[in-house]
Amino acid sequence: MSDPAGTKSDGGFVWGTQVVTCLDFSSSSATYIADDIDIEDGSRKLEAMNAAGVVNRKVHIDTPLSGRATFQLADGTTKRPKKYATVALTPVGGDTAINFLITKVGQAMKIDGETKIPVELDQKLN
Repeated sequence: MSDPAGTKSDGGFVWGTQVVTCLDFSSSSATYIADDIDIEDGSRKLEAMNAAGVVNRKVHIDTPLSGRATFQLADGTTKRPKKYATVALTPVGGDTAINFLITKVGQAMKIDGETKIPVELDQKLN
């Protein structure tokens, strides 16, 4: 049986890592392994009140996707991802990759001998 779209597995254990390529504005690219992927699909609400201040109407509006992930560097020569670089992630169970902008890049840390960098993401709208 093949892995669900957007995931990789080891036996029966699905962990959700993805190999991703970041493309920055100078068209240079770097490849990372993304894990700890947490994408939020949220909404916000607008409420209208009557003259007495009681909510009598409301509407929910979709917000762009946002989230965070951890990028593992391939080796000591791999550079940190750049802020505002574009990266495509496939949602678990999804079949279409979604483009995100890297909006925040954390400090590199070594975890079990792997160099990882936390990043924050916002959906790219155009």
